[in-house]
Amino acid sequence: MKIGLISDTHGSLDYVKKVAEKMIKDYSVDTLIFLGDECEDINHVKNLFKSYILVHGVFCLHYKDRNTPNRLIKEFNGLK
Repeated sequence: MKIGLISDTHGSLDYVKKVAEKMIKDYSVDTLIFLGDECEDINHVKNLFKSYILVHGVFCLHYKDRNTPNRLIKEFNGLK
């Protein structure tokens, strides 16, 4: 499993797609961790990866929802 990280996209959709495609082509990334800040930007690349994790950024409406967890702990191949 190879994990890629994209953050602070701020609506730069062409950039997001180019970075995602390069991750897959050059580095065989199969899991994406997306740190926003515009969480809707993930919709343009999430189908390129086997799996993804979305972390809501400060510009996401979910960020202001008190029910949205403020941290995520995930396990990858036995590592947290």
